[in-house]
Amino acid sequence: MKGFVGAAAVFAVLAAAGGGIFFATSHSGGVAAPSKARSAVSRGHVFFPPECAPLQAERWEYPGPTRIESDRYESFAIHYSCALAAQWTKRLAGLTIPVRKQGTATVLAGPQGFVCEAWPDAVGHAYAGGCQKGDEAAFGWNWNVENPRQALIAVDGSYHLVSLGGADVETVLTAVARNRYRLRVLNTSGIGILKGFDWIPPPGSKIDSIKSVSGATCKLQSATRVSCTGSVSAPSCLCKGDGGAVTIEVVFASPLKQHEGTGGAKVAITAMTPFPYLIPGTPRAAKRQQGV
Repeated sequence: MKGFVGAAAVFAVLAAAGGGIFFATSHSGGVAAPSKARSAVSRGHVFFPPECAPLQAERWEYPGPTRIESDRYESFAIHYSCALAAQWTKRLAGLTIPVRKQGTATVLAGPQGFVCEAWPDAVGHAYAGGCQKGDEAAFGWNWNVENPRQALIAVDGSYHLVSLGGADVETVLTAVARNRYRLRVLNTSGIGILKGFDWIPPPGSKIDSIKSVSGATCKLQSATRVSCTGSVSAPSCLCKGDGGAVTIEVVFASPLKQHEGTGGAKVAITAMTPFPYLIPGTPRAAKRQQGV
């Protein structure tokens, strides 16, 4: 998944922010204090500026093997009206744009004075993107799906999109008895609820059976694939490991070699339900969501 970059070099990358993306500063050079006004609540999530309430527009389908689709869009606006951001998002998201093999964004014609970029969904709609007017204002949509491990953070008078690293899931495989192992799959994604995944064990190993499962429904598709479906909750913060987990005990045909560990094992996410908001990325943001 990509960040805001492109031929127009719209967004300046700030190394001091750990590779984050610069969005906007206030005219006085500082970030406006977060408002305590609650514009909306969704799934228990309170929308504090610069977040906007989610909007409904052109139905989109994620452009990849994972099944993710919705007609709701995460939205944020920095020093710009949420209402205007919603109007423009609906207009821009309905556009059909080229699918580029390099995964680069397409420049769009947005509000006067703004430069906009977007990425296509599975059928070419501009399902995710953003617009910026110099260092004055910016808005974006579906950032959590296009960049699920990035957080919008206020630092030194400006907003930054900071990559937190990691992946949408984390796995741990632990030996519990001869040929028997416990696999734990944790949802660490900023997209939302994990609805399905396949686990492929290390190359050369074969699974005889599944002894127990908790947190989802799983079955052995073959000696080299476990498929699971369910509703595995998202983390409350990208800074925590408190997302839902699936635990599976599997029996292999033979013990895994000690030096192999989980090397070469893979998780392929097959389905997710996206949240129409940004999951908090810092302890401070998480506490604000909890009303602390």
